[in-house]
Amino acid sequence: MLTTKRLFLMPATQKMLDAAVAQNWDELSSLLGGVYFAENWTHFPEALVFARNYMLEHPGEQDWWMYFMIQGLDARVAGTCGFKGKPTPEGSVEIGYEVAERYQNQGIATEAAAALVKKAFSHPEVTSVIAHTLPEENASVQVLRHLSFELDGTATDDEVGSVWRWRKQRDLIV
Repeated sequence: MLTTKRLFLMPATQKMLDAAVAQNWDELSSLLGGVYFAENWTHFPEALVFARNYMLEHPGEQDWWMYFMIQGLDARVAGTCGFKGKPTPEGSVEIGYEVAERYQNQGIATEAAAALVKKAFSHPEVTSVIAHTLPEENASVQVLRHLSFELDGTATDDEVGSVWRWRKQRDLIV
């Protein structure tokens, strides 16, 4: 588990993802220690299915995948965050995050992303952390800039089309 000032980032297990995909909120709450769920805590329910299937195929990569973002004061799932797989042979990992509307604009995404970056750079093979955003000024762009990510070009996402690619190199850690 990763912790920040206000968050507990609980690594998703296969049982947790099975419960989430089945929308068995009582079981998921129990597996997460009896938490509540913020309304619309996930904006991308299809990502839960993808994560569950990925973990079935790559059981040894749990640390490099999804985390449930639990707001400690409320004991409430405030969103999800995590990596999109283990480090590449070139040493990069990609992060992503989503936050329920109730917790947006409070620095929660920044805390979660900072914890992911710190975890990534605790592994010597990781030389950079990347993230993608829609190609426009938005809250995710602000999070990444706050964490000293630099715009590194554009990429194509199969679902949304053109996206901005952001990168933080290991030597830029503050």
